[in-house]
Amino acid sequence: MSKGRKENLIIVPTLVLDEVKCRNNINRMVEKAVANKVIFRPHFKTHQSAEIGEWFREAGVKKITASSLRMAKYFADAGWKDILVAFPVNILEIDLINQLADKIRLSLLVESVETVEFLSENLNSDIDAYIKTDSGLLRTGVKWDDYNSFSEILKTISGSGRINFKGFLTHAGNSYKARNREEINRIHIESTSRMVSLKNHFMNDFPGLIISVGDTPTCSTIDNFSMVDEIRPGNFVFYEFVPAAHVGVWLNKSLRTFHSMLLKYLPEIQRLEVSGRVNNGAPLDTQGFVVGY
Repeated sequence: MSKGRKENLIIVPTLVLDEVKCRNNINRMVEKAVANKVIFRPHFKTHQSAEIGEWFREAGVKKITASSLRMAKYFADAGWKDILVAFPVNILEIDLINQLADKIRLSLLVESVETVEFLSENLNSDIDAYIKTDSGLLRTGVKWDDYNSFSEILKTISGSGRINFKGFLTHAGNSYKARNREEINRIHIESTSRMVSLKNHFMNDFPGLIISVGDTPTCSTIDNFSMVDEIRPGNFVFYEFVPAAHVGVWLNKSLRTFHSMLLKYLPEIQRLEVSGRVNNGAPLDTQGFVVGY
C-alpha cells in the first residue's frame, strides 16, 4: 500500500448499510401490518441476504416472498419455512418445486389452467397457490374482472389433490410511476377496490380466500389496509432511490450507500460507465453497464 493511503479505503464496489435505520424500517412496516391486522409477507428480492433476513425474523416475521425458486431455496436453506414465489410458475423447474415443497410450506403463483394441470400431475407434495391478478398494471396475470378465466382455473385447482387455493395476488407496480401521495392513493384505491370485487365474487365458494398486495409506495404511504389480507412490500427495507425521489417516502430514512467504480465518462450521451456488484450470497460482478446521472 502506498504511503498515506488508509488501510480501510474502499477499492471495490461496496454496499454500505446503516443497520439501525434498516431495522427501524422493518419494525415500522411490521407495526403497520399489526395495526391493520394483515399478514406481513415481505419480499426479499431487494436485499437477497440471509443476514438481513435475520433482522426480519427478529422482528417477528415468519412468512416471506421471493422472486424465484432459486431465491426461495436460498432462504429455505437459511431456515425460512413459509415462502411464496411471487412469479408465475416455470413448469421446467418442477424438480426444484418438488424439492422445496417437501421441505417447506411453498406457495406458487399460477395464471392458467395448463399450469395447474401440469402441477396436479407432477407434484409430489402439497402446495398453496395464488392466482396472479392484473388489477391495473397491465403486465401479467388474469384481468381482475375476467371471472370466466378465474372460474376455469379455480375449477382445475379444486380437482387437484395437491393444490390448496390460497387467494388472489396482485402487484400495483404502476405506483412506482406516481409523482405524489395523491396519485399513489388513487392507484391504491383503484387496485384494492378491484381486488375486493373479485374476492366478493368468489367468496361463497372459497370462504377462506385472501387478497395479497405488494408494492412499497402504497404500503409506505397508505395507513388503512383494512380491505386486504396480506401485504408484500420489499424495497422499503433500503428505500430505493426511485421511491424516495418520486414519492417523498421518508426521505430522511435513506440508509444505503453504494460505492461503485467510475470506469468512463461518455460526454456525448451524458452517461457514466460504472462497475457495480450485486451480492446475494453468491457475488455477481457487473461491469461496463451505462447509467444516467
